Amino acid sequence: MNITLVPVAEIDNLWPSVSPMLLKCWETAPGYLSLGEFWQMCRSGTAFVLVAHDEKAIVGTSIWQFQRGYGQDVFSCLVLAGENAKTWLKPMFDVAAKMAKNGGATSISATGRLQWQAMFDKHLPDVFKPVRQSYLAEV
Repeated sequence: MNITLVPVAEIDNLWPSVSPMLLKCWETAPGYLSLGEFWQMCRSGTAFVLVAHDEKAIVGTSIWQFQRGYGQDVFSCLVLAGENAKTWLKPMFDVAAKMAKNGGATSISATGRLQWQAMFDKHLPDVFKPVRQSYLAEV
């Protein structure tokens, strides 16, 4: 499985290939930012896009940003989407970890739906630990 950091100049060409994955993810677990905001961030270079692909197609994608969180500099996964994560999650994490170190971050953070913990436990055992939980109430 290949993991590629997408250059800013290629975001517009890439977006039609990854937006269906991101939209499917958003329908399952909506977040704080819209897909349009993610596209804007990636086009401006304020967020990074990693794609997992084989010789035939893109099978996964993630969007990352350097932030200050949990009292430290972190490389934060803003969204993670795709199919068959068991084939690309570990290689993507390895690339993100190198990027994090290169950018001066001491940790990687990820915020997502509750099912992520089971996925992380299965494919990245003893790597991620939960540090915070979000709650939502209608008023």
